[in-house]
Amino acid sequence: MIARWLCRFTLYGLSAAVVMVLLGHFNADTMLSPFGNTISVYAAMDPLGPVEVGIYVSGVACLSLWGAMMAARIHVGKILSTALIVGGGGFLLAAMIPTVEVDAPMTTGGWIHRYASIVGCTALLVAALWLTRLADREGWAEITVALRATTWVSALSGLAVIGSMFWGSREYIGLYERILCASLLATLIVVSAHLLRQPGIARRPVALAV
Repeated sequence: MIARWLCRFTLYGLSAAVVMVLLGHFNADTMLSPFGNTISVYAAMDPLGPVEVGIYVSGVACLSLWGAMMAARIHVGKILSTALIVGGGGFLLAAMIPTVEVDAPMTTGGWIHRYASIVGCTALLVAALWLTRLADREGWAEITVALRATTWVSALSGLAVIGSMFWGSREYIGLYERILCASLLATLIVVSAHLLRQPGIARRPVALAV
């Protein structure tokens, strides 16, 4: 029962987060561009607006998916557990400590936000890789193709973000980041939706493997 409630929160929470972030883009400052400005900048320009709330919800949903799999007695593993916890925590920290607004000098809080976001996204990419392995091990054949696709998109867009950040003068960093976040959240949505379709999943023995 607990596993199913946590899965529902993950699924509906992530879906709501996507909608909130999209709504925040429609009402954003006209000087912002989804291609050149990151999601974090949109949140900073509208404190406690839908984009910032969406980041909070995404972070909590990452943690709830971990809790759901533990409650469902799935062989989660230490690496996947750590990745989901660090990913969710990174998103929550990034939401609590916003970045600076456009054209403002970088502050300590801005640097904390940036690295919290990087750590969070990197951890969720690791989680996506291990969720794909988990799907193979658990025999979740109906979602393995989808997980491989979203993981590949996440990895390639992550490389694009790094390239834009360090060698591309941050050109199109907003676009690459949105693809990265969308694919990472899609991975979690696919897994949570799959778990909700498993009626007897919570009756299996507890196991925490590496």
